[in-house]
Amino acid sequence: LRAFEVTLTRLRKVLGRDDAVRVRDGRVSLDESCCWLDSRAFELFAGQAEALSDDDPATDALVRKALALYRGHLLAGEDESAVLLAARDRLRARWLALVRRCVLRAADREAWRNVSRSLPRCAVDRAHAG
Repeated sequence: LRAFEVTLTRLRKVLGRDDAVRVRDGRVSLDESCCWLDSRAFELFAGQAEALSDDDPATDALVRKALALYRGHLLAGEDESAVLLAARDRLRARWLALVRRCVLRAADREAWRNVSRSLPRCAVDRAHAG
């Protein structure tokens, strides 16, 4: 327990705010009002894009923003707990759905040349990597 408290104190010091890290009901979380989380931003942009029709002009920009934020497995290299694996799977599934949507939209518009602008090259590489 002492090691946890020391680590928590150090993390709060690094972040520069005591309220940045919350401990509630045995769970540790970052306060999103003072900490930017790329995974949350990804989910926000993905959700906004999913809520729009393919005809909405804002869809492409939101898809591009979301795809640019996804950089592979969440917390890659960390011990794989059930909670972490579930979060990784959820984010990857959402990312794959965005990639599919991007490609299908380009196919519908017969705009294959534009796929490279809508779909970052790294997205294609990640899809093949599994």
